[in-house]
Amino acid sequence: MVPKSDEKLSAGFDALYSAMLYNRRMESETLFEDIIGSFPEKKNEVTGYYLYYLMKLSYFEKSEELLKDAENNDKTYFYRSYKYLHDNSLKESSDNLSSISADFKYKNESDTLFQMINQEPGYDKKYKSLAFMMSAILPGSGQYYAGSRFDGINALSFNLITGIATYSSWQYELTKDKKDRNYILPGIASLSFLGFYFSNLYNSVNITSKTNLYKEGLYYQKILDRFNMIISDQEYFLSYRIDF
Repeated sequence: MVPKSDEKLSAGFDALYSAMLYNRRMESETLFEDIIGSFPEKKNEVTGYYLYYLMKLSYFEKSEELLKDAENNDKTYFYRSYKYLHDNSLKESSDNLSSISADFKYKNESDTLFQMINQEPGYDKKYKSLAFMMSAILPGSGQYYAGSRFDGINALSFNLITGIATYSSWQYELTKDKKDRNYILPGIASLSFLGFYFSNLYNSVNITSKTNLYKEGLYYQKILDRFNMIISDQEYFLSYRIDF
């Protein structure tokens, strides 16, 4: 894009806008780098347009480098917060939201997002210690408490079957004379029971963790949906002024 001229900048910017509009990623990246390389004085404005494209399509790997050097304004603060939330960096996301000024078009919404990020997630959290103790007393009850009825029923069933088999095999052998006893079957049954019992304890804690993570993910997805709703305002986020 040399020699430099207003016509070249305008044509390059129009091409970038079209490539972004039709989600042509490689072409957009090439045009962006070409424009800011040829017109470094326009870097902030063109970066503003390009960041919107990256945020809209969740291309966060590319956006990270640009956001570090981007000019600080309400839109870039919002972009950074959006990216940090995707990275599960809640403090950084919150800090950027708090930096947004009262002039931001979606100031009320950004304040709501700030409150949602900083409050305790609104879901019914399950406790791993309680699930463990419940399963220790009654196999399967911890899984049932965590919300997995299928795993709870399976754990209870296998522990009952192997427990009954263990008890019956030992009772049968102990009724014999000592010289006629064979402890192989009771030993196998006992090992099976212990295996299912301890697996049940592990499984109850594991399922409780996964349940909490799933519910937490749903909660933060609601926050991301709010971000996405705001970012859908293309007219506002692409309202950077480019002077040709």
